[in-house]
Amino acid sequence: MANKRNTDIVSSLTEDIKQHDAAVLMEYAGVTHKQFEEIRNLVRDQHGVVRVVKNALLKIAFTNNNIDITNEKLTGPTVVVLAKTDNLSPIKIMHDKGSELENFGIKWGVWEKAVITKDYALRLATLPGREQLIAQLVGRLKGPQARLVFSLKGNLQKLVLALNAIREQKN
Repeated sequence: MANKRNTDIVSSLTEDIKQHDAAVLMEYAGVTHKQFEEIRNLVRDQHGVVRVVKNALLKIAFTNNNIDITNEKLTGPTVVVLAKTDNLSPIKIMHDKGSELENFGIKWGVWEKAVITKDYALRLATLPGREQLIAQLVGRLKGPQARLVFSLKGNLQKLVLALNAIREQKN
């Protein structure tokens, strides 16, 4: 019979995975409790979830969400970071902290119920944020119109200057 505590952990983790579209699994050997709590608070501020669970329980939770994980992927101490696909800030925070701390790095991940490699997870972590992408899009859409306005304005300005010069000559 399954341990009630483990059953509760699996059901809670299954629900967390169901509510989030992206998950990154990281190794965390050698990270102090104080550093880990700081990271957890930063991720929580960005509406992400950081969970440290046994690999066996993590595998069951992923299986409950129809995500097939092999045992080779779940080795060593593992932290799972959950985020929504429209807000990858928690994953970015973990990536940044991973580059600062020794033995703290991305192993692999899950993106919209598909297992992704470490390289793909690293690419997701280095993407610009949603607001930055929107600002870039607006800038690119606004650029041609702004150039048109400035060129038309320049022609009108030249006409006004020419008319002023003619008026000055007549006076």
